[in-house]
This record gives sequence, C-alpha cells and structure tokens, in this order.
Amino acid sequence: MWTFRSVHFERFNQLRYLIGPAWNCYHLIQSIDKNIEDPAIGAEVEYEKMLEDWVETECHFFRISLF
Repeated sequence: MWTFRSVHFERFNQLRYLIGPAWNCYHLIQSIDKNIEDPAIGAEVEYEKMLEDWVETECHFFRISLF
C-alpha cells in the first residue's frame, strides 16, 4: 500500500521529473516496482526501456482511470 512515507512513494517522488505525458506514470510505477523487487535494476533505466517498448494495451486501463 502506498503512503507518503513508503519507499515506493519516496522513489516515485524522486523520479517524477521523468514523466512527460501524465499517463507515463504507469511506466514509472512499473519500473519502481521492479527496482524494489530487484535493487540491481535501475528504476530510471528500466523506465526509459519501458517507454521504448510499451504496448498500448498494457497501460490502456491505467490511462482511462487516470483521466
């Protein structure tokens, strides 16, 4: 669960500058999840990789819910 004191929120807050369009929050959240599971995976690098390889259907529901 997210709280303003959670590790997940702290990392999101540190990396939120990476977000261009608002729906890219989906990719940042996913990259932070991977980084928390495996600290060897850099969240910023993973985020950039996800942006290059994204599939519309993956974030479709997230984008609809966001807006």
